[in-house]
This record gives sequence, structure tokens and C-alpha cells, in this order.
Amino acid sequence: MKKYISFLGTTKYIECIYTYGGKEATPSRFVQTAIYEHFSEAGDECEFIVFVTDTSRARNWEDSIDREGNPLEGLASAFQRIAPDVHVKVIEISDNHDEQSNWEIFDKLIQEIGDQDEIYFDITHGYRSFPMLALIVLNYVRFIKQARIGKIVYGQFEQLGPAYLVKELKMEERKAPILDFTNMLSLLDWTNGVDAFLRNGDTSLIRELSQSERRELFLNSGNVTTEMKKEAALLDKFAKQLDVVSQSFETCRGQTINKEIRLMKDMIQEIKNEKAEQIKPLVPLVGEVEKKFDGFGDNFTMDTFAIIDWCIDNHLIQQGYTFPQENVITLILRACGLDEIERENREDVNSAIRIVKDSIGRENWRVHDSAKTEKIIRFIKKNVDFIEPYGALTDYRNNINHAGMNKNNITYNKFSKKLEELADTFRPFFEAVANEIDH
Repeated sequence: MKKYISFLGTTKYIECIYTYGGKEATPSRFVQTAIYEHFSEAGDECEFIVFVTDTSRARNWEDSIDREGNPLEGLASAFQRIAPDVHVKVIEISDNHDEQSNWEIFDKLIQEIGDQDEIYFDITHGYRSFPMLALIVLNYVRFIKQARIGKIVYGQFEQLGPAYLVKELKMEERKAPILDFTNMLSLLDWTNGVDAFLRNGDTSLIRELSQSERRELFLNSGNVTTEMKKEAALLDKFAKQLDVVSQSFETCRGQTINKEIRLMKDMIQEIKNEKAEQIKPLVPLVGEVEKKFDGFGDNFTMDTFAIIDWCIDNHLIQQGYTFPQENVITLILRACGLDEIERENREDVNSAIRIVKDSIGRENWRVHDSAKTEKIIRFIKKNVDFIEPYGALTDYRNNINHAGMNKNNITYNKFSKKLEELADTFRPFFEAVANEIDH
């Protein structure tokens, strides 16, 4: 159901014409009737909920008389005149402004919003705390009741000037805009999405936000500008690439992950250089995402080490053991000028490590290519300090990959700490290989 939620204030409002999207509402003292006119559609199942205090009910819900003795139409009568078919529900709230009263309003708001309702929230009137309360309530019901936010709006009557001057204007000159603040909630969503990514590399909320914005543009194509389309396309591209990077980490895509990270960093620069007004509030958030990739540069070898740090920071423990073991093999083959993808070469690296570690004589080698293995062994002997931690890395990786189903059952709480220790131990090896390969 579509539900309009508004608070009725105590000011003696002046009749004006509220405008939105180039259209004018019927002249009224109340923004509420204008909001209904602008955002309702034929066939809507809807309800307009008005929160009133004793004072606002007496002054503005019911018909009254002004200081000069002239009759003043109340909101109840205004709805009967302008939108007689709409169902209006009045909810009593306290005139008090204390914390307990705010919680009572919160509870009443929650009670009025049903599962999957579409909410149009008017923040024009009421106490100064109401806009903040609105954001909290709307965030809450989206999660608890899967409610959808249609609009957060504000009737900007004050644009017309002081009330005593507005009274002197002809009605056709009293045009006040209704402002749309829905994007403020969207910015809060993006903030939450970026926070989730920074904490654990989770891109699901960012991806959902991007898809939601594309859907909204499609559903409201008549009011969509070229700039809005460009913004949505850029954010969608950003969200998709960020998701590719996240999935590449989660699924250990060693051959492509460095390339995807470079594409991600290029995408971030494109957003930071974008001048569109809708993008600007997101630039600082994207800047925080960029910091997440500070450990990655143009050095392939050290980027492969940065992958380990990423896995540690984002609690990807199993991936954190898989990446370094495979990357060590890759770097050894690169340093030896051998094909790093060929399965037999990779198997020979593991064999060469055992040969050096256990001093296995050539007559007992079990390798695919003895000449290549000799080359690999020469490199390993120059960097022999990595062999012992490589053995520990292998043991822990095997244990986690086989679900601990062996005699050496390592307890769950040791994997994270051991991975951090191994990362520190392996850093000199990666630096030495980087110096050899890249210079």
C-alpha cells in the first residue's frame, strides 16, 4: 500500500500553490493536499496519515477563524474539497518535545507502516527533530518491514518571503516548490554500502543500490535527464567492477585479479573526475574505497603480496592460504623464465622445494623435466629462507581445505593468527623476487 505520512504544525498557514516537476497543485493552505495531488496515481491503494497534537488539531485540522474574523479552512476540509476520495487517518501525538515523546512517536510511526508499504514522508512541519526521526524510521522499516521509500519531501513555502508580504501577492504569484530529499536517504545507503565493503570486502549492498537506481530511472523515464542517465551508468559500472574484484578474491582468480584491480582503480579515477552534481556527494565515499587499494601498484610481484594483506583484512582466511602458496610458485617460475600456467612446471616447483629441503639426490627425483627442475633449484637455493614457512603454509592450507579431517586437526582460532605470521615471514621473499624480476 502507498502511505503518505505527514505532521501537522501549529502555524496559521497561508494559501499558496505548491509545485513539483513543472506541475501545479490546487491552491491550499496545506502542503499535504499538494503532496497527495503530485504523487498519487489513479488506482492507487493508499492512505494519508496525519500526526497531530492537541494544538495543531485545534488550529489547523479543524476549520477556524483568523484574527480578523475571517474563516480558515482546516486540513480536514481541504482534503474534502481537493481529494474527497482519499482515506485520511489522524494519529494523536504529544505536544511535548522530550526524549520519551520522540520514542512514542517512533512507535506510532512503526505501527502505521505495514510490510512492503511504499512510503511518502513529508518533513515540512513538526519539531526540528522530525527530519532526523524520519531518516531513522525509514531506515528501520526498510529493514524490518521491507518497506520501499517513494519520496521524502519538503514544501518550501519560505521561498515566497515573510508571511505578511505573501498575503499581499496574487494567488498566481504564490508558487512554492516541493523539494525532493529522497537522495539524502540514498546517500546514507551508499555510505552503509561503502562501510560494508571497507569492513569485509562485501559489495552486495553497493551492487543492490546501483541496480535499484537503474530500475528507478527505467520506471520514471519521463523525468530522467541525460545527466541522470550518465550518473547511473557510471555508478553501475563502478559497482559491477567492484563486485568483479570482490568475487575474484573470494574465488582465488590468480590469473586475472591484478588486472581487475587496475581496472577498478581506473574506474575510481573516472568517478572522481566526474563533475555531475549527483556524483559529487559520493566522491569522498569512493575515495575511501580507493584507499582500500593503496597496497596495489604497478609491481606485479608486490601486488601478489598485497593480496595476502587484503585477505587478512577482509577475513578471507581460506583464500589467504591459497593465494600465497600459488603465488610463490608463480613467482619462482617467472624468475626462472618458465611458463607459470603449465601444470607440469608448477608441480616441478613443489618437487624442487622438497628436493632442496630434504637434500634428495638426483637419482630419486620424481619430476617432469629435470633440466627445468635444475633451474628452479638454483633459484630456490638463492632464496632458501622461504622453504620452512612454505611448509607451514602448505600444512595449514591442506588442513583447512580438507575440513580438518586428518590427525593434525588445527583449531579454528589458530588460522588467522598464523596467516598474519606467515605474511610477515614471506615479505622478504616477495621483495627479493621483485628486485630480481623487475630490475
